[in-house]
Amino acid sequence: MESSLLAVPDQDLGRFLNQRLNDQPSHFRIASAYVSSAGIDILRDGIERTLDYGGSVSILHGIDLHVTRPETVKELANWQMDYENLEYRVSGGLSQGSTRQTSFHPKLYMIEGESENHTVIVGSSNLTQAGFTQNTEINSVFKGKAYEEPISSCISVYDKLFTCPPAVEPQADFVRIYEELWNEFNSQRRSAPLDVDFQARLKDLLQISPQPPWVPQNMDDLTVLVFQEEERRGNAQLHLTQITELVRLRAEQLGFAFVWSNLHNSIRRVMGMNEVQKSGQDLFRRVGSNNSGIYELTPKGRYWTG
Repeated sequence: MESSLLAVPDQDLGRFLNQRLNDQPSHFRIASAYVSSAGIDILRDGIERTLDYGGSVSILHGIDLHVTRPETVKELANWQMDYENLEYRVSGGLSQGSTRQTSFHPKLYMIEGESENHTVIVGSSNLTQAGFTQNTEINSVFKGKAYEEPISSCISVYDKLFTCPPAVEPQADFVRIYEELWNEFNSQRRSAPLDVDFQARLKDLLQISPQPPWVPQNMDDLTVLVFQEEERRGNAQLHLTQITELVRLRAEQLGFAFVWSNLHNSIRRVMGMNEVQKSGQDLFRRVGSNNSGIYELTPKGRYWTG
């Protein structure tokens, strides 16, 4: 594990990230409180190169009616439609079931390279031109394996932020209403904090764009879907017997027909083929000894949609 500091403006965070994107990473994750089109432009070439050679990119940011302009949200939503391996979500300050307004304020950038070599940047720089090149910012840089701390914790935190409410995939209605809210708010009180009315309207906005489900097409997909659903419930590691029962229940809910007497063996085949460094898709990782029978999703498995 290597660690260092990257201080803006003495060092350019955009240049640092682009240099690492030149190494053809398998996954690039972004979580930022604010985002601007100028900030996106700094990383545009590196992101598109990553997408073009088959890497995946995940972008998550907050909605604030201040810095994050509606045209930037529209641009990112359109960008997602151009690339099936780009996932885009926005989030607000209210967690599911919460009644207290808070800010969505993380700044986290993660690049996964060969052999699960990760570069993680966590600090104060938003995905804006000022945050990357102009402001006084301090960011910690960690290089190491996915299982090493604090990289492992950063991955877990990001996955929870990205996959759980209130994070949503903005659809056309979301973009339109956000633009209307942004224009109304900024025409009245450009520098004022959000009042209760605007907080409530932003919360309502997050309810109109539910995260679209994906439909599994085969046993491999169905097993991954079960893992994803259980992980969101806080059950990241599952034993083979648990997996078999959960897959059976989910298959019945979806109306799938399998030869139930062979289900356990089918699940063993799915797990074995798609385990890390086997012949399949590297969707699962065995936890503990080879005989433990306990598995968890890999980063690729967490974002698998068939």
